[in-house]
Amino acid sequence: MKKRRKSDWILLGVAALLVAATVATWGWRSLAETQRLVEPADTTLGVSAAPASPSPSPVATQPTPPSTPVPATPSPVPATPTPARPTPTLPQVSITPMTDAQGICQEPLSADDFTADQTVYYVKAFKANIRSAPGTDAEIIQTAVMGDHFQRTGYGICWSRLDLGDGKTGFILTELVTSEKIYPINTKPDPEPTDQPQVDENGIFQEPLPVASFTPDQTRFYVKAYTANLRQEPNTESKILAKLTMGDILTRTGYGTYWSRVKTADGTVGFVLTRLISSSFVRAPATPAPTAPPTPKPTPSAEPTPEPTRSADPTPEPSNPPVPTAEPTSGGEPSPAPTASPTPEPEPEENAEFLEMARIVALEGHAAYGYDSYLAVATVIMNQVDHRYFPDNVMDV
Repeated sequence: MKKRRKSDWILLGVAALLVAATVATWGWRSLAETQRLVEPADTTLGVSAAPASPSPSPVATQPTPPSTPVPATPSPVPATPTPARPTPTLPQVSITPMTDAQGICQEPLSADDFTADQTVYYVKAFKANIRSAPGTDAEIIQTAVMGDHFQRTGYGICWSRLDLGDGKTGFILTELVTSEKIYPINTKPDPEPTDQPQVDENGIFQEPLPVASFTPDQTRFYVKAYTANLRQEPNTESKILAKLTMGDILTRTGYGTYWSRVKTADGTVGFVLTRLISSSFVRAPATPAPTAPPTPKPTPSAEPTPEPTRSADPTPEPSNPPVPTAEPTSGGEPSPAPTASPTPEPEPEENAEFLEMARIVALEGHAAYGYDSYLAVATVIMNQVDHRYFPDNVMDV
């Protein structure tokens, strides 16, 4: 076993030496080949370069016999350059100028290549020429002014094709028309038609929108005015269906610009001015308790005083002065006894809170709507004072 293992090591060493010798031989050949390629041309051809000799001194020289001509050393053949690929050149194409002498764009497309369109366009220039072809050299067939509108049936780069009616077609510069509505010169747009005037003689707004265009809603509202009319239509000329009072609960089912469609607690549906209702809680004003009429005091009837009879003895004067009795009227009945005048109620004390509330009511109320307007403002203030979410005094509210 030991002999076999020794022979294996010997074979392995021999193989390694062979590989090293092969690599060395290949490397030497490569180095020699490299040196051969870099040697100068005259060395390669077997001609050694002569060393430079010092300049000869000026001495008499004898004629030198003619030397044998040495053939010229052939110069290395230069490598043939690869010809460059020629760049293709496009043929020169003449392009028609896009503008005329005045700088107006000329249409490069033919009318058949126009993009189809079906839009109403308005002339926005003070004056514009409509031509028979898309170019300024074409015949003018019509002149349009600001506000004229046509159906555009097609457009190119800078011109549009118009339908002039009766089967006629014309062309106009696209920059002279627009799709936005342009009104003619010195004219005003017609007002939008409305069924009712915007305000009546009392300055109350009338609803310009039809009921079908009202915005749907399902919100609880409260009447904040002292009184409000529930009408059959959203205007002041329609029939009054009911009288609403402050604090009434309503369900708003829709609203327009100035009026709201509401439903009362008993199911009545009508219209009320939106400014007379509020989504905030409004307390109904307290109803004063009815006061019993004062019971009239019975007036004692006056009895006729008997006439005194003459007597001999003088009548003694009474210690107490007699109470005057009512004199009978011509009808035989006595006149009523005079009643005492009522005692005037004391006026409220003018303090800062009272004056502040009076100032706010005077500023927020509207004289055109009279007493109800001022009462509504005062009621709103007092409702907020009574509400648990607001301060409990006028100054803080």
